[in-house]
Amino acid sequence: MVPGFVSRNHWFREEDITLIFLSNIDNAAFRQILRDLSAIVFGEPYEVPVSRKVAKLSIDQLKSFEGMYSVSPYIYFSIFMDSGGLFFRYKVQWRTHVLIPESDSTLFHPTDFARLQFVKGSNGKISGLYCDNGSKFPLWGSTQPVWVKRTSNAFK
Repeated sequence: MVPGFVSRNHWFREEDITLIFLSNIDNAAFRQILRDLSAIVFGEPYEVPVSRKVAKLSIDQLKSFEGMYSVSPYIYFSIFMDSGGLFFRYKVQWRTHVLIPESDSTLFHPTDFARLQFVKGSNGKISGLYCDNGSKFPLWGSTQPVWVKRTSNAFK
C-alpha cells in the first residue's frame, strides 16, 4: 500500500451495482463511507456524520493528554505534543495522526470519525478512556472505560 492512497470497491452481484471508493487520505473512514453509500443506493437509513466543534484549550490542558496508553500487553499508543498540536501514534506504526480537542476531556481525529473520550478521576488525572470509532461501541469491546496503564513518557 502506498501511504496517502486508498481504494475500495464493493460489488452487489444480484443488483448489478458496484460502489467504488477512492481517497487520497489513507486513514479515511472508508468502511463507514461505503456502508452509508450502500444505504443511500438501496434507500436504507444512514447517519450523516456529526460536524465537530474545535475547543480552545491552553497548552497545559493539551499537555495533560500526553502519555503512553496501554489497553492490553499488545495494544498501546502514544499521545504527544508537537508544533503546538496533539498527535496520536500506535507503537508499531511509523505515521502519526492529528488529534483535535473537542472539549477538555474529548479529542477527535478529523478524517475517520474516531473520538477519544477521557475519564478523569476526582484528582483531575486521566483514569480511563472510551473510543467511539463511529460504530456506537467502545473500540475494545468494553462498556466500561478501558484502562490503560499510563506513563508520562510519550514516544514520537
